[in-house]
Amino acid sequence: MYFDIYGVLWLLAFVSLAALWYKNLAYKDLAYKSALQFCREADVQLLDQTIVLRSIRPAKDLRQQWFLRRHYHFEFTSTGADRYNGGVTLLGKMVIDIQLAAHRLH
Repeated sequence: MYFDIYGVLWLLAFVSLAALWYKNLAYKDLAYKSALQFCREADVQLLDQTIVLRSIRPAKDLRQQWFLRRHYHFEFTSTGADRYNGGVTLLGKMVIDIQLAAHRLH
C-alpha cells in the first residue's frame, strides 16, 4: 500500500478534528448536567433539554495555567409560561460559573 505525505497529513488533520469534536461533546455533557442540577436546586425547569456553545477562548486559571474557557447558553422557565436565559462557564474541566437571568417566582 502506498501513502503520499499529503494523504497522511489529511488523515492526521481529520483524526485531530474528530478527536477535538469528541472531546467537546464531553465538555458539553458536563455543562448540561451542571445546568440541569443547578436548575433543579433553584426550582426552575431547564427547557428543550439542550445547551449551546456560545464562545470558546483561551484563559488562565488562578495558577496562571492556560485552559480553554467555554461558555454555554441554555433557557429555563420558572412558571411554565416564560422563557429566561442562563449560562454555564467552564475553564478546562471545571465549572466556574452558572448564571440564571432574573425571573419570576412561582
